[in-house]
This record gives sequence, C-alpha cells and structure tokens, in this order.
Amino acid sequence: MGDTAAISNPVSDAAASTKAVEKAQWPLSYRLQLSKTAKSSLQTYGFGTGKPPPRIWWSHELYRGPDDKAVEILYSRDKAQSELIAQHFTNEPILGFDMEWPWKDSNKAGLQNKVGLIQIASESKIGLFHIGLHPGKTTEDIIAPTLKRLIESPKIGKAGVHILQADFGRLSRFFGLQPQRAIELSNLFRLVKFGPHKPELVSVKLVSLAY
Repeated sequence: MGDTAAISNPVSDAAASTKAVEKAQWPLSYRLQLSKTAKSSLQTYGFGTGKPPPRIWWSHELYRGPDDKAVEILYSRDKAQSELIAQHFTNEPILGFDMEWPWKDSNKAGLQNKVGLIQIASESKIGLFHIGLHPGKTTEDIIAPTLKRLIESPKIGKAGVHILQADFGRLSRFFGLQPQRAIELSNLFRLVKFGPHKPELVSVKLVSLAY
C-alpha cells in the first residue's frame, strides 16, 4: 500500500469535526423502524406459544426518513451511469464503503475480476457500482472520474471493516488509485465499547459486521 492511503483516527476526526461544525445533526433524519410482530391467535387470548420471536435480519429497508421516505438505491452497469450516481455523494462528509470481488481471482485477468462491486452509502442513499459489468481494460475505461475523486478525497471519510488493507489495498494495487481517509469500524467499535473502562482493548483487530 505504501503511504497512498490514510486511515483516520475516530478521536481526532471527532475533534476536528466539532471545530468545523458548531452542532452535529443528531439524531439522524433516517432512523431504524422495527415493525411490531403480530400476535398469534393464542397470544391474543393470553396464552404463550412457547416459541421465541422471529429473528429480524438487518436490511436497509428497515430505515425510514422524514415522511416515511425509504433509502434510495442507485445502481450502475457502466461508467456513464457510475459518473451520474457518484455525483450524488460529492457533498457527503462520510460514506459507508465496501467492495466485493470474485473468489480466487489471482489467475483471472482483467480489472473486472479484481473488483466486482463497489458499494458506498450515505444516510439516505446507497450507490452500487457494478464494476464487473463495466466494459474496458484500463482504470480510465472503468472507473468514473467522480467515483475516483470520492475514493481519493482526503475530505470524505470512508468507513468500513478491514477497509485499509483489503478494499483500499486492492484499489491501489490493481487500479493505481490513491485512496484516502479510511475509517476502520473495528477500531471505532472497540473505542466505544472499551475506551472509557478498558482502553488496553482498543485496537484495529477486526470485528465482524454481524457482531
């Protein structure tokens, strides 16, 4: 990776943010809306069924904004679509960031086999860039200019798990990009959970998103 990618410190970033913004927007406009489980006929009459309530899996569809607005999904199959979609995220201070790529890609030629999908997300929208379907042979052919600027911007935080070594490393190694401003969520999770009482446990050791 070299020094092309930078990882952010949640503590220093938070301090810098408070200087730039007088008052943080909290709570967020989009919030988790968990639907109430309907009672069975037995429960209606006061009898228990003996069964645990069904497990609720996370989904972007659980979030709703003002006036019950759903999270918007933006999907691209080619560079032109990617350029239009990326422009929706240029004013975001921080983005969720993740990538997917084929299993055992070492023997597969073509940049489309090195990164299949780039996913970015703000509070209100998700951008899915299906790089594996973008035609072309070079980075310039495949990666939209605005998407490249988002990835390389030192002003826009990119938050994810194993983001610096895995995602940013792959973009740097295969596409020649210079990703910046990685925010490791594993570190943030440990900082929030252990920081006040067990600071020795705060590290960048990976934590599963499904924790």
